[in-house]
Amino acid sequence: MDCRKVFVILFVIFLTVTQLFAGTTGKIAGRVVDAATGEPLPGVNVSVQGTTLGAATDLDGYYTILRVPPGTYSVVASMIGYKEVVQTNVVVSVDLTTTVNFQMEATVVTGETVTVVAERPLVIKDLTSSSIKVASQEIEDIPGVLSVTDAVELMPGVIGEGEEIHVRGGRSGEVVYYIDGIAVNDPLFNSEIIDVNKYTVEEVEVITGGYNAEYGNIQSGVVNIVPRMGGTSFTGRIAYFTDDFGSGFFPADVLNDAEERFGTDRFHVPNEAYFKPRGTGLRANSFNTDRWEFNLGGPEPFTNNILPTLGINSLKGKVTFYLSGTAEMTDGYLPNERQDVKLDHYREVFERTNEVQEPGEAPEVQFEGPPKKVRHPFLKRVLGIADWGGRFLNNLSYSASLNFNIDATHKASITYVGSQFWRDDYRHTYKFIPHHTQQTEGHNYSTVFTWTHTLSPKTFYQVRLGYLKNFRLTYPGMRNGIKLTPFYMNNRISGLEQIDPFQVGPGDGDDEFFDSSYTDENPDLAGFFRTGWNGASTWAKHTTQVYTIKVDVTSQISRHHEVKGGFEWKYNDLHNEQIDFGGNKVPQRRLIPPDAGPFITSGALRDFYDRFPNTGSAYIQDKIEFESLIVNVGLRYDRFDPGAQVFEEGEVFLTADTTKRTPVNTKNYLSPRLGISHPITDRSTLYFFYGRFLQIPSLTNLYRRQNRFRVFQNQLNTFGNPDLEAEETISYEVGFDHQFTDDFKIGVTGFFKDVRNQINVEIFGPEAAPFRKFVNRDFGSDRGFEIEIKKRFSHYWSADINYTLMWATTRSSTFPRGIGALGVQAFPNLREVPADWDQRHTINANINIEIPPGQGFRFLGTTIDRMGLNIFLRYGSGLPFTIDEDADPSATINSARLPYFMTLDLRFRKDFKIYRNLLASFYVDVNNLFNRRNVLFLVPDEQHRCIECTLTDPVTGEVVVKHFAHGNPAGNGTARDMDPEQFGAPRQILLGFGFRF
Repeated sequence: MDCRKVFVILFVIFLTVTQLFAGTTGKIAGRVVDAATGEPLPGVNVSVQGTTLGAATDLDGYYTILRVPPGTYSVVASMIGYKEVVQTNVVVSVDLTTTVNFQMEATVVTGETVTVVAERPLVIKDLTSSSIKVASQEIEDIPGVLSVTDAVELMPGVIGEGEEIHVRGGRSGEVVYYIDGIAVNDPLFNSEIIDVNKYTVEEVEVITGGYNAEYGNIQSGVVNIVPRMGGTSFTGRIAYFTDDFGSGFFPADVLNDAEERFGTDRFHVPNEAYFKPRGTGLRANSFNTDRWEFNLGGPEPFTNNILPTLGINSLKGKVTFYLSGTAEMTDGYLPNERQDVKLDHYREVFERTNEVQEPGEAPEVQFEGPPKKVRHPFLKRVLGIADWGGRFLNNLSYSASLNFNIDATHKASITYVGSQFWRDDYRHTYKFIPHHTQQTEGHNYSTVFTWTHTLSPKTFYQVRLGYLKNFRLTYPGMRNGIKLTPFYMNNRISGLEQIDPFQVGPGDGDDEFFDSSYTDENPDLAGFFRTGWNGASTWAKHTTQVYTIKVDVTSQISRHHEVKGGFEWKYNDLHNEQIDFGGNKVPQRRLIPPDAGPFITSGALRDFYDRFPNTGSAYIQDKIEFESLIVNVGLRYDRFDPGAQVFEEGEVFLTADTTKRTPVNTKNYLSPRLGISHPITDRSTLYFFYGRFLQIPSLTNLYRRQNRFRVFQNQLNTFGNPDLEAEETISYEVGFDHQFTDDFKIGVTGFFKDVRNQINVEIFGPEAAPFRKFVNRDFGSDRGFEIEIKKRFSHYWSADINYTLMWATTRSSTFPRGIGALGVQAFPNLREVPADWDQRHTINANINIEIPPGQGFRFLGTTIDRMGLNIFLRYGSGLPFTIDEDADPSATINSARLPYFMTLDLRFRKDFKIYRNLLASFYVDVNNLFNRRNVLFLVPDEQHRCIECTLTDPVTGEVVVKHFAHGNPAGNGTARDMDPEQFGAPRQILLGFGFRF
């Protein structure tokens, strides 16, 4: 039976027997003693208010409460003959033990209650590796943080490089994201695919030092996202932010006449000529951004309100819900096209036989099809009443959860988290025809169903069913016109000239979407496209579906041992279609091997495949807890099956004999884990972690079938290698945490990672028919230490400051560095060099100033309270770059450094009480307060790149030295090198207003 059918049947069975429960949980444990004698009290009932969770103390007064979702609770201890004790503000975190001890006073009067406010310890004694846990309230007011990914980049040891994240020196793709206990990376690229908005989460845990055996297929880090589930009372928020203050002009777009800014003398052009001009008036710091934020949670109305009116009360108080969403559209800070010129309708031009024409052919007899309405890919209709999008970047992020507490022993939950985007890609070569740039759209989501059954007060199991989908479409050209499809690309379009005055041909709409030409009018503008579409453009469609079954069993088998074990099985449904360099045309289909993709005569590189791999894993771990020693020890088994349809392709390419295909074996791996924590005092702890971590490479490296037309003999076919071994990291970590006052803590951590079996390429086959194939050949090492200083909120302020000193070295930062075209074939470079993300010094500082309600001061007859100011500073020393790619790589790779990176962001918030718990909030967000122009990267593909450039005028012989402000990386000084994408965003100011309760 098809694996997908089996999964669907199991899913339906589970849905018919129940509805749902929460995801990853923590634990509350402690001891209850008599306040007068200190003797243990057996039989005391300890419960978590607002839940059905609880336990009774044993003969020695100890108790344990398992499966507590992260959050803040009140814990109650009660026993006949003693005053009831309530400890409030008890914070529970994922995978950790929160200790809550009670001292109970004897009494003869019933109903007496003692309330104690618990204080969360700054030093966590059972933490055996580096882990940062951030609650939802801590994330919400950090300036510049809109999503979980933004929050992760602020953690110690994390380097953000564009859209990529590197943890403690690892490559991108080595971090795995979990939502409600299920991994949500796209296995094709090992990448995060869901943009999780910050209002979705209850808690985010970022693990960088080492991970217990329950986590697998990871090398560098874990991001564990626990979604919000809603509570027993309603909470909600709605807010709107904008940087359009209604006066002045938006920043001018760089359009087709923009070459006038350059003139003809590239040696004396001011730097600002290459950047998007600033706006005027109140729009001087605007990116034309609008953002909406929404969340609502609480008791589910149908079961709590409607059914009771019909006399059905069995579900009342048992079902809660939570919804959240954010929507943002912006033109960003890069030059882009006009927004007011769009084609409404078009006509296709067909041959009389209605057959699709080959590109460039002009049939003798043609006819035009009926008018068709243009579907603008960046403009969406919402609820049939309003348009959404239509800007350079458009993002939606949303989530929904439902939580059903069936009874004290059965619970169930379902979570849905997703996102969508539509965006242009800025390409400097398209500076004068920005409407022809590459465009991308996609949608992705994760659905997780969780069933929790408590077998006894000390044992429970969870069954999770997960479904993950990722769809992404990339295509060239026409954001303000027609979304490209095979028909559009292979037939003529009538009416296209209405919005595109710079077409190939006489302006009759007869244009090929994969065509390009260059201007010879101005030598200083060589390299810019003036007409047509990029011959190097990409058309791609990726669809990934992952089906997961996961079972975990947790048992507190004794006071000192919590044992957890489980297994997981994943089935992957992968579809890849990609054409690169579509401008390369061949009149006849001459692909070796052939494929079944569209645009059969287009593309120097074509990559089409369907694959169905599956993975399995099992683990067991024991958390051993004593007063002065905590040990996490575990063992994990991983199995990877690349799929019965997968073969080694090399011999087939050479001989065209499919009988020579060799099946690929299944891979099996074992990974031991060991973490130790030694609480020295109640304010100090020392910890150590060792682990062997394995990760299957991105599956595109296993399955790639990058066919090339054989007419391009100077280019090699690149094949995946389904027999690749897992990449491996051996990690060591030692750390020390000390709380030196009631409010201050310092933590110091040292780490070392030995990385092996990383992916690169090698050339195989005879000289007459060589090809490239991925192999396990690279290696690297990472080392450094981190310092974190944390101040708990008191006296109106709190702070969290972290510093990382790190050396990240590798044989090559990316696999193209292993291709002979870059000289690595001639210079094997058998030593490690600085990685592209080798940022030596990193500082993140978050300072929060808050005046809570009722604790303010009087000013001019008004009480000043309910307000806060959050300041965030980010600093990074310069990233490395290579001065001369053609020189000996072993001597020059990443031997120079960019200038340092620094931004200061702030958020001011003022709340106004409207009615009871309804508040109105006013916000001011300022990103990059000092408007620093930060260098992000250097111009690629240049023989020589510089910070201080010496230029010689070929006509006059004049020598000009240009040292650009903040180290502007100008390449060799031509207009082509002045790419504004090399720089970070300038200052942006947003105002916001909203309501919450």
